[in-house]
Amino acid sequence: MTTKYEAGRKYRVIKEGARLTGLQPVSPNCQQGWRKDLHVGDVLTCAGKSWTMGDGVPALKWKGEAGEWLANDCLFHPVQGGMWSGQVPAEGYLEEVPDENR
Repeated sequence: MTTKYEAGRKYRVIKEGARLTGLQPVSPNCQQGWRKDLHVGDVLTCAGKSWTMGDGVPALKWKGEAGEWLANDCLFHPVQGGMWSGQVPAEGYLEEVPDENR
């Protein structure tokens, strides 16, 4: 069963082996690759789906627990289905954190 990921919802890492990747500015008009290894218990906020910069791939993007920016085109790995599937996280790595306001 695939989880429906929605912008603003929080998700907790429940399996080791996940990571985030993206790009961070290093000078005007220049970015470098960025990676953050995730651990069980880490919480992420879904930023929703949008096109990646430069190559225009539809991707589900991520922010930190408090909704803070981590990197441009911040993507979760591993994904299911490959590049054109929307970059949906592989099953078994994330669980939704219940929202007490719902």
